[in-house]
Amino acid sequence: MPRGERVFFAEHRQLGRSELMRLLVRAWFKIAAPRQLHNPDPTGAIIRDLQKYVISKGAVFVMGLTRSNPRLEEFLQYFKIPYVDLATSERYAGFGGIGRRRDIPSCATRSIGF
Repeated sequence: MPRGERVFFAEHRQLGRSELMRLLVRAWFKIAAPRQLHNPDPTGAIIRDLQKYVISKGAVFVMGLTRSNPRLEEFLQYFKIPYVDLATSERYAGFGGIGRRRDIPSCATRSIGF
């Protein structure tokens, strides 16, 4: 990871006191710093590939949504992927707030230690 202008001024306190030097350093870092990379969200591609795989095996692909997500719902409708709304206000506080305790099979509760 390349060093930024804040790190430069932290290491060179005397240079950071001059407004002209700050302006020059800021301009230098805008020119010389590598551009930020943007990684697109792979969720749609993963779901689409999973749908194709499941259908190629002769099964039906259905998604279950545990929270409302308008963008994902729009994606699922566009690609005609059936989905079930599993959203509920009854959530188990542990493990990231997933599911309700009574929805977890007894074998899972023994292995997780509920």
